[in-house]
Amino acid sequence: MINLETQQLTEKSLHANFTEVQQAHFDKLMSELEVISGGLGFAELKAKAEAGEKEALQVMRDYVAKKEQIVEFIETKELVGLSGIEEYDEEFRAGDSVMVVSATYGEPFPAEVVEVESPRSGVILRIEYNNGRVLRVLADQVIKLTDRFEQVGVTKELVNIVAKNSWRGLETGKDYKSNGTGPKIISGSKIVITSFGWSDKYSRVKVLYTVQSPDGSLALRTYRSVEGFKQLFIEK
Repeated sequence: MINLETQQLTEKSLHANFTEVQQAHFDKLMSELEVISGGLGFAELKAKAEAGEKEALQVMRDYVAKKEQIVEFIETKELVGLSGIEEYDEEFRAGDSVMVVSATYGEPFPAEVVEVESPRSGVILRIEYNNGRVLRVLADQVIKLTDRFEQVGVTKELVNIVAKNSWRGLETGKDYKSNGTGPKIISGSKIVITSFGWSDKYSRVKVLYTVQSPDGSLALRTYRSVEGFKQLFIEK
């Protein structure tokens, strides 16, 4: 759904003469705006908030913040630096959305945390799934999901960012380099894992990372499986 404000932003961007990398970043920001708003404009979101709809006020605030970020980018055309990588709160709380990923329960499935228990043996979660069914699981059998989504890859797959600062030996914010076996990368390029995302398409966690040229003029945002990333890159 395209609202008037989205259309105005798109039209304004046409006069910015973006490079290919800048255009990709603009498209990413617009996709994030679409996810936040559900295709609605400010007026519709404000009406929902004034009607007392649950969570509508926060959605409206997130929408305004993201729109301001897009306007600033159109004006400055400055790509976001790699230093401001978000650190996620991995602690579980009632109301958290999670993905159950333990082979004990078969194929991964989404659930919501109902209660957090902390016995001596470790954190146990009571989760609700499939229209009211309740299950007790260990914390390491689930992945906490955030409310952020990001389009990645050539296919623009929409992945759900997970609340993980590290996953299977990989860490966000760390510098990596090519081991020389994969695609040709400019010598001295900076490769940084920015986050991890849950892929419904592949039913697994994906590594989201950025490859930035030495002079900072080019930046590629992409993703791979954990195994695929480890096969191509090593820590600096």
